[in-house]
Amino acid sequence: MKDKKILYGIIIAIIFLLSIGLTYAYFSVTTSVAGDRNDIKASVGTLNILYTDGPEITATSIQPGWTTTKTIKVNNTGSLRAYYSLVWASLTNEIINDELILSVTCSSNSGTCNGIENTPVLDDEILIGVGIDPGEEQTYNITFEFKETSSAQNYNQDKKFNGKLNINEANEAYTLTGMLVDSDGNPIVNATIEVH
Repeated sequence: MKDKKILYGIIIAIIFLLSIGLTYAYFSVTTSVAGDRNDIKASVGTLNILYTDGPEITATSIQPGWTTTKTIKVNNTGSLRAYYSLVWASLTNEIINDELILSVTCSSNSGTCNGIENTPVLDDEILIGVGIDPGEEQTYNITFEFKETSSAQNYNQDKKFNGKLNINEANEAYTLTGMLVDSDGNPIVNATIEVH
């Protein structure tokens, strides 16, 4: 009887360990080191992402005039054009008055890609609906700057900034420009336009 209890206990323990192992394997994310030990390569659908020095940006004890640059490479390994957005996976930005800004430059081995200049760091998407062709690799240099103003900036002493970048699947983005006018050709102020 005692041997049967031990046998049942061992079987239950093995089943428990297998279920934990299978569950972990099912939900795990695979990343690999590429080049330097801080370079992280991840895959999302048919896109490969290489973060130079990892996806995190951390700034401590910074002063006005501080700047740092992060490099990200996005490669479309699929056979169809894909769209993605560059977003914050997490962000802590205590620097106020829009004095922490970012600029993004982009280069591509084929095709074109766009960047942005001197935009405040907000808890929002950085680039939306970026298109990338099969076999194309886009390289982003993202520069963060603690803007120096001509006045005292003591209100930003002991503030923190850190974040983690990510790429999300997106739809193609379009820019719609124009002016809404009434029947006499006069611009309509504060109108809401809904596009489907």
